[in-house]
Amino acid sequence: KLKIALKELRETEIWLKIIMRAQMVKPAVLVEPLLQETDELIAILFKSVETANKNKSR
Repeated sequence: KLKIALKELRETEIWLKIIMRAQMVKPAVLVEPLLQETDELIAILFKSVETANKNKSR
């Protein structure tokens, strides 16, 4: 389930970047906090997946 959530967050990150580049939301700075939060969540979930894999192999 963590891997699925990580995949979805990465897809969300891609879409947020597309929205910013296409200037679909004005001002684009409204999207920046969402992108930053997504990056932070990706980092957290990535570490969680790594930890789960390490614990699984024990």
